[in-house]
Amino acid sequence: GWEGSGGGGGGAPWPLLRCGVVASACCLALGFPDFAVVLSLIGCVCDMAICFLLPASMHLALTLAEVPRGPQLPQVSKEGDLLAAPSRRLSSPAPRTDRARRWGEVSAGTWLAVAVDLALIALGAVGMVLGVSSTLDDT
Repeated sequence: GWEGSGGGGGGAPWPLLRCGVVASACCLALGFPDFAVVLSLIGCVCDMAICFLLPASMHLALTLAEVPRGPQLPQVSKEGDLLAAPSRRLSSPAPRTDRARRWGEVSAGTWLAVAVDLALIALGAVGMVLGVSSTLDDT
């Protein structure tokens, strides 16, 4: 059998598969009228997404996950223990927390991180739009 170059050793014909992918890309490039424009558009969108949008979005999600959220809703088990004992649930209500106080507990560094993330997301979106429009103007 064929030796896999990835160390998987599944017996797959990797050199033939690679040649097939390259040959199909070449046929597509020859058959498509403005293949360079397609590559330019894909490159512009992917570069902006990889460089600006994805890292800032992931950091924003992780930063906002650390913000205090106040009291959590009681969990309902599979047996439905909260539904079975409504008197117990009503007798001990969850403490209420003022939303402004919770957001006031967030540090200035967290606010700065959120502002930078939002600026990077906006910059990535604007760069993507400008790159696409520049590519389409050149055609």
